Amino acid sequence: MALTRQSSTKHSATKQPPSYTFFTDADLGRYIIPDALVGAGFSVVRHHERFPNAPNIPDPEWFPVIAREGWIALTKDKRQLYDHVDAAMECGLALFMHIGEMAHPQIAESLVMAAPSILRLRARNEPPFLAKVYRPEQKTPFLRKPGVVKIVMTYAEWLEERRGGTKKGRRR
Repeated sequence: MALTRQSSTKHSATKQPPSYTFFTDADLGRYIIPDALVGAGFSVVRHHERFPNAPNIPDPEWFPVIAREGWIALTKDKRQLYDHVDAAMECGLALFMHIGEMAHPQIAESLVMAAPSILRLRARNEPPFLAKVYRPEQKTPFLRKPGVVKIVMTYAEWLEERRGGTKKGRRR
């Protein structure tokens, strides 16, 4: 007798998961990373497409635009996690930062592998929040596992920090 496992969650034929658009920051480049995400079937808006006349727009100035659109911001710029936290939180941004020094083709592969986890995390959490996307785990030369995706600062943690509480949120 074969054992079968039944799912404890009910699936609705009418309820579709929310769809999100990724916004790729300028530091992720114009082609390799966004093209990989598009090629994997994800909706992507590139920095240079949204801000064609402002290629060097400061990060805190594009944050509110992306937050209003409801897009998921992807970056590898560590400054956004430390220097621009207030701007990201004040405008309601969902910001995901890729962690791990890698060339763009490897970051592209990493983000494509992690994209389903990013989308699930976003669907379960209302912005603003800051999250990290860690590089993939290398199990063997032929087996790779997507990197961990986790929130490192929520809006509530940011408010607590502003009130003089802990600063642990940025250091996780």
